[in-house]
Amino acid sequence: MAEAFASRHTNAAVFPSLGQRRYYSVIEQVDAVVGNSSSGVYEVPSFHKPTVNIGDRQQGRLFASSVLCCPAQREQITDAIQKAFYLDCTDSVNPYGDGGSISKIVKILRSYTDFRPLIKKRFCAWRGTP
Repeated sequence: MAEAFASRHTNAAVFPSLGQRRYYSVIEQVDAVVGNSSSGVYEVPSFHKPTVNIGDRQQGRLFASSVLCCPAQREQITDAIQKAFYLDCTDSVNPYGDGGSISKIVKILRSYTDFRPLIKKRFCAWRGTP
């Protein structure tokens, strides 16, 4: 389906995978992301870009205000895409964080000098035959 669309539209292209860096670079350049991928819910809001989330595949997840959900029907998809182009996502907050969780975790772990109180289970080395 995507390949057929790209063959009819010279400004469209299909890539099996861009890799993370290229994908993020593409997100920075587009006006909106359209599809049913979890990336539109988890990653795209951090770029302050709108997502048109099609169908119910992501149902039950938290959505940023920049995520527009619509059923998988042509007219509703078209309407959602048109809304996305006018949606101001400047102040949109990603409910999954700002992408800086690793540095926060490292900072917290470095503040500990004794990890023993954090360990709930004792380690028992098995010696012998089972």
